[in-house]
Amino acid sequence: MPQLARSTDVIALVDAFVVSAITSLMAVRLYLFLAGYPQVGGGGLHIAHMIWGGLLMLAALIVAVSFISVAAHWITALVGGLGFGLFIDEIGKFLTSDNNYFFRPAPVLIYVILMALFFLARAIARRRDFSEGEYLANAIDLLKEAALNDLDSRERGDILQLLGRAGDAPLAQRIRALTESLEPTKAPSGLQRAWGAFDQRYERLTRSPSFSRALGAVVLSGSVLALAETLAVLLVRDGAGSWDPAQFLSGARHFQAQLNFVAWVELAAAVGSIALATGGCVIGPRRPRGLRMLDRAVLIWILFVQPFAFYEAQFFASVGVAFSLPVLAVVQYSLRQETRGKPM
Repeated sequence: MPQLARSTDVIALVDAFVVSAITSLMAVRLYLFLAGYPQVGGGGLHIAHMIWGGLLMLAALIVAVSFISVAAHWITALVGGLGFGLFIDEIGKFLTSDNNYFFRPAPVLIYVILMALFFLARAIARRRDFSEGEYLANAIDLLKEAALNDLDSRERGDILQLLGRAGDAPLAQRIRALTESLEPTKAPSGLQRAWGAFDQRYERLTRSPSFSRALGAVVLSGSVLALAETLAVLLVRDGAGSWDPAQFLSGARHFQAQLNFVAWVELAAAVGSIALATGGCVIGPRRPRGLRMLDRAVLIWILFVQPFAFYEAQFFASVGVAFSLPVLAVVQYSLRQETRGKPM
């Protein structure tokens, strides 16, 4: 069986796929809501948007197997994500005997699938350290760009950085010597310069004590909001969400009695998230242990609180995802910076 080398960009590529899928899914839901859920077709035919999703995924697959450039990886992720979002949006139709697009558990199933992809990429990247051979394969992959386009200084630096981790195998030494002999033949594009400047500023920012304190405050605030979101959903569901004081008090009296096991788990998860976020802030967001606690607090939002919100509030709960995923990315980036060269 041939050995499969992992891409060092696996997390970024799968994240782009997930974000692209969420974007197309939300866009089609918004359009259908505004248009009154029209049917495209006639004469007994209904052209489901799942078909367009399948065509986009087919286009992404053709790009993946036909082209060898790094750009093809990104096109595959983005176009494939758009298609997957259109495809998975209709999951309710294929889980119910009456083809119910509005099948109530569908949003949470979609959420779980997308989050599984999100964490699968991290599991692939962190299953074990990248081997010297994988770093060499990724360097060669980038070097192919020099055959298609002129090499700029940033691309050359990225290749040399990968080769620096590729060990002293004869092939790695020869490719390193070849890369070092290549002079950049073009200036980085405006977009590349802007991204490079942003990346440098972002790295300096994450090392700032004030940024770390602000990050801890954001995670703690998000944990409190997660608990408030859970309580609000439960109150509304159980009839205690009315502005009428009599109705509210009546619903609140029965609130505890109405809580089932799942609701108690959600409340416990939200409280646990607050406890972890508080611990992370007390220990210090600049310390690896504190950052790990913040990381776990955000993971609890994503894995326990948000699925419940998706089930009860349908796709309006996507606001929570839009907030939690970037926060998780920043916390994990800061953790990698603080633990670089140390055991995780």
